[in-house]
Amino acid sequence: MSKKQEVTLDELLGITNKQTKTFIEQLKQEEKFERVETEENVMREIMADRENSELKKKLFIQEIKNGLGQEIKQNRGVRRVEKTRWQKIKESIENFFLKF
Repeated sequence: MSKKQEVTLDELLGITNKQTKTFIEQLKQEEKFERVETEENVMREIMADRENSELKKKLFIQEIKNGLGQEIKQNRGVRRVEKTRWQKIKESIENFFLKF
């Protein structure tokens, strides 16, 4: 028969507490590394979204300017659209009741 090594309860608790502390420290270090990595990725994504939206805004404005320029060249005058009598009455009634 083999000899059994006896370990007291205090020794066992000491060993497990030590292992638990090292495990927790390792987890905290891994979380710190992961957080830094994810924060950097999030910041990069935010910056990329901002740049893309600015680029899209500029392109949209250019398209509008170009399109309006062509339309103005084709229609060399300004037309005024007259409102009908019923539209004027409707607007005056709406404005009257919206004041209250």
